Amino acid sequence: MLKRDEFESITSNPAAVVMEEISRIRPDRPDCATWENACKLIHAIPDPRDKTVAIILAKTGARLLEALSIEEDDVDLEKGFIRLRERKGGGQTVVPIDDETIYAIKRYQFINVDSDSPYLFTSNLGGRLSKERIRREVKAAADRAGVAPKEERRFEKKFTPHTFRTVFTTLMRKQGMKPYILKYIRGDAKTETMDIYTRIDRDDAKEEYLNCVKEIGL
Repeated sequence: MLKRDEFESITSNPAAVVMEEISRIRPDRPDCATWENACKLIHAIPDPRDKTVAIILAKTGARLLEALSIEEDDVDLEKGFIRLRERKGGGQTVVPIDDETIYAIKRYQFINVDSDSPYLFTSNLGGRLSKERIRREVKAAADRAGVAPKEERRFEKKFTPHTFRTVFTTLMRKQGMKPYILKYIRGDAKTETMDIYTRIDRDDAKEEYLNCVKEIGL
C-alpha cells in the first residue's frame, strides 16, 4: 500500500499508458448495409407511407426522428428541398431531394389528402407516426427481401432504420461527394464534425447531391 507522501507525489494517472494501448471498440458497419440491399428492402415495404419514410431515410441519410418530424410546410417539392427539424445539436437543415423522392412523396400525399395533421407522416390515429412502427416495418421488409432475417440479433447482420444512414453515407463517399457537403446533408452536429466556418449554399449542395445520388427504381 502506498504511503501518504508517496500517494501525494503521483501527478499523473498510472494506468494512462495501459489505457492508450486499449483501442476503442466500435461496432463494424452492418454486412447488409449496401445500396442494393436498401433498394430490395424498400421494394418489399407494401404500405406507401412506410415506403416513403424509408425512401427519405435512404436518399438523405436522415435519422428516423428527423424524417418523422417533417411537417407539410417543410416540403418544397417544386424546388426539390426538405427541411429536417430535430437535428442533432438542436439545429435544422434544408436538404435536397431528387425526382424519385419527389414522386414518392406526391404519391403518398395523394392518398393521404384527408389528413388534418401538420406532420407529413401520420399515424392511423392522426398524430405523428411512431418510430416503433417504422422499426418494425423495416425489420419485416428486410426479412421478406432476404436482406436480414427477422429474428437476427447480431448487430452486423441486422438492418434497422439507422442502417439507411450508413448506406447513404457510404454511397455518397463512393460517388465522390465533397465531405463538407455530405456532413451538411447528414446534419452532423457542429460540435462534433461540422466546420462552423464553412457556409453551405443550398443550390450548390443540391447540384452535388444530384450528381451523386442513385435511383431506387420505384
